Amino acid sequence: MTGPSMTYRFFILLLIFGLAPLTALRAADSEGEQLYWQGDYAAAHAKLEDEAKAGRAESQYRYAMLYVEERGVAYDATTALQWLGAAAGQGHTQAKFVIGLIALSGRGVEQNLPKAAGWFASAAEDGLRDAFDTNPACFDM
Repeated sequence: MTGPSMTYRFFILLLIFGLAPLTALRAADSEGEQLYWQGDYAAAHAKLEDEAKAGRAESQYRYAMLYVEERGVAYDATTALQWLGAAAGQGHTQAKFVIGLIALSGRGVEQNLPKAAGWFASAAEDGLRDAFDTNPACFDM
């Protein structure tokens, strides 16, 4: 299935699984993350990019999420997947899950259900409960 309903499902999944930033401040390990959680996305973008290029998995994930969630930048699947892939390559479970969501939705990329299922399975193996519950077979596609 393509069109608005797939995009709608993608954003519903993002909301359900809590990928949108929390309104309250939370402890962060890096300056870029702290700026992200404070909602200063312009400053977070610059700082997270530096941290991501330095190889920090959580910063790679957060930098990608700026592009997925359109926080101060336009949606860009290519950039998001580049950095999500880097984080996932270091074992970042949430990055694996979001790659699966993007592959499932087909937003900005060609929809790929087997790829989505593979990323969900990898995240599930890491213990991410949401990944156990997210399966492309659950949707009318």
